[in-house]
Amino acid sequence: MTFLRFESYIWLAAEACGSARTGLTLFPMGKQSTARRPSPPSPPSSEVRARAPEASEAGALDDVAALVIFARVIQQRSFTRAARELNTSTSAVSKRIARLEARLGASLLTRTTRHVVPTEAGLALYERCLRILREVEDAELLVADLHAAPRGLLRVSAPVYFGELHIAPLIAQLALLYPELRVELSLSDRFVDVSAEGFDLAIRIGPLSGATLNVRKLVRDPLVACAAPAYLERRGTPQRPQDLLEHDCLRYTLASNKDRWRFVDESGETVYVPVMGPLDSDHSGALREAAIAGLGIVYLPQFYLADSLERGELVRVLASHSPPPIDIQAVYPQQQRLPPKTRACLDFLAEELPRRLERCAALGFGCPRPM
Repeated sequence: MTFLRFESYIWLAAEACGSARTGLTLFPMGKQSTARRPSPPSPPSSEVRARAPEASEAGALDDVAALVIFARVIQQRSFTRAARELNTSTSAVSKRIARLEARLGASLLTRTTRHVVPTEAGLALYERCLRILREVEDAELLVADLHAAPRGLLRVSAPVYFGELHIAPLIAQLALLYPELRVELSLSDRFVDVSAEGFDLAIRIGPLSGATLNVRKLVRDPLVACAAPAYLERRGTPQRPQDLLEHDCLRYTLASNKDRWRFVDESGETVYVPVMGPLDSDHSGALREAAIAGLGIVYLPQFYLADSLERGELVRVLASHSPPPIDIQAVYPQQQRLPPKTRACLDFLAEELPRRLERCAALGFGCPRPM
């Protein structure tokens, strides 16, 4: 399949009528921006004739050209004005419309002494034709955006500890790669409203609720239950998930399952254990420090606890009953075209975050697993 820039379709419409294209836009009244992409020069006639298109390709391009001419006639409500904008003759436009009507077997336009108005069939075709041609323009803008340099303000939200440890260093590298990009990194364990608060993307850990955001998975990380050696010496080490009913558990209030911790039993089935304890918090660091102090058992993604486990400040429990790893993902607003700055950040994190975490593992620290 041959892909042409949108301006080329307009050029084809003019060429189909036997004239060169001038500065024409399909959608008047500001529907498209000519400032975003300069119009390419019309191909020389020698280049156009250098390769005869295949029959199916020529037919498809001829159909698009006819639709452009038809749309222009309706918009101008006149064959003469449409021909003037296409820089061709009225008779050439009229012949193209007549051939289109003959091929479709329907009358598309009603000619009066002053105006041209669409028939019912013509109006239906016009509405569909506009959608098709707008999709062509959107595809062109999408391709243009792929080559546009990321610039402007990029607002990113991430959880505090994971953001400090991994996201902030990568965001700094991203800003160095794109000098025209300015980044505002907000670190909070609160689930921000990405769209309402004007964020371009947010890093989320664990299950997501709602379906109003696009999601890109980055890495996976195990959930780990652990406690200080002093606590385990005082209260004993749980052997089965159900043993947690007799233990003090430190709960993370922002987790979707803060009241019930998920494990896998001896048969491989998922089990949920109700938990209670002396401390609830919306800050993972506070729970980690409380666990190190011997207050109870904490249950968090491994990256929160890796350093403490490595130093022996915490000891893992119920390792043979760990549930499947949780996802660490980026969420971003649904948009028809993703801005280059957002796409660049998503692609960079998807590529560099697993590498960074693998380097952490090589240094002896637990870390999330690449997707």
